[in-house]
Amino acid sequence: MAIITKDYSGNVNTKHAGRVIRVFEYEARRNMSDTLYYSDWRTVDCVEATVYLGRVREDGTEIPLEDRFLDIDCSNHFTWRGAEHRTPAVDAIPLSPECHEDQVALRELIDRRQAERMEKHLREEQRRKEERILAQRRKEARQQDRLDRVAREQRLSANIRKGTPMRVVKGKNAGREGVVAFISNRDGSVLLKDAAVWRNRDADGVWVKPSFLEAV
Repeated sequence: MAIITKDYSGNVNTKHAGRVIRVFEYEARRNMSDTLYYSDWRTVDCVEATVYLGRVREDGTEIPLEDRFLDIDCSNHFTWRGAEHRTPAVDAIPLSPECHEDQVALRELIDRRQAERMEKHLREEQRRKEERILAQRRKEARQQDRLDRVAREQRLSANIRKGTPMRVVKGKNAGREGVVAFISNRDGSVLLKDAAVWRNRDADGVWVKPSFLEAV
């Protein structure tokens, strides 16, 4: 059989004769609005026909495998506003050998592409997982490095006493001398103030890492 069409003027045509291989009826959500100003989504009955176009076009050029089967909407939802009315019917004659071969080849092609997409997706997932693990390890390494540095400074500060004259030998305050006014219990940092005012809580000073100091 074929797809019988009737246009708005009543002209009847036969299309895809001998090439209808499937008619599928189903329900779907479709926008049934007759205007662009609003949508009217409904669950409606739909009809779809699959036709085999063959391997060669009328001009003699080859049709790619994935284009040899065409799904045509035959739901006739908008015939009232001028769309052609389509009545599909499956051919009773057996499929041609070419059609059957192309169906098998197309299914294999689709399966292969799906497998390739899945493999690519899994590779991407694995890559992102490895990146997350690496980022977490780097973060943990930075945190551990900070903790190690703090612990090292705290060990050094344990040998420093308030009132001890010291000199800064590293960092932006290198060369400055002063007296230890306070030692932080949090990270071991030393507050160094000028010798004349080191007991004055309001006097300015500089915070220095113990590893940057030496006794005078």
